[in-house]
Amino acid sequence: MFPDFTGSDWCPACILFHDEVAMSPEFVAYAKTNLVLMEADFQNPNKHLPPDALAKTNAELVEKFKIADATGDFPLPTKLLVDSNGKEPAHWQGYEPGSGPKNFIAQLEKSQKR
Repeated sequence: MFPDFTGSDWCPACILFHDEVAMSPEFVAYAKTNLVLMEADFQNPNKHLPPDALAKTNAELVEKFKIADATGDFPLPTKLLVDSNGKEPAHWQGYEPGSGPKNFIAQLEKSQKR
C-alpha cells in the first residue's frame, strides 16, 4: 500500500509531486501493477471545509500510520510504503523539485527489496 498524505490545494511540494511524479505515465504504469494507492488529502480549510467524516478519517489515518510528531504536527507531503504484513519499509517526507518519476520509482523498488 502507498499512503500519500497531501495538501493538494495549498502545499507547494505536494502539488509538485502530483504534477511531476504521480501524474506521469511512468508512475501511473508502475503504480497500476505494484501499488495500492491511498490518499489522505488535507485541503486548505480556508478554501474547503472538509466534511466531518473526511476530517475524522484523515485524523485516524495520521494516528494509524503514526506520522505526527509529539506536538501533533506532520510534514506534507508524507508518503509511506506499507507491505502486506503492515510493515513500513520506507517513509518519505517532502519532495525535491525536479527529482521526477524515475528517481522515485527507483526508491520504491529499492525499498520493496528490503
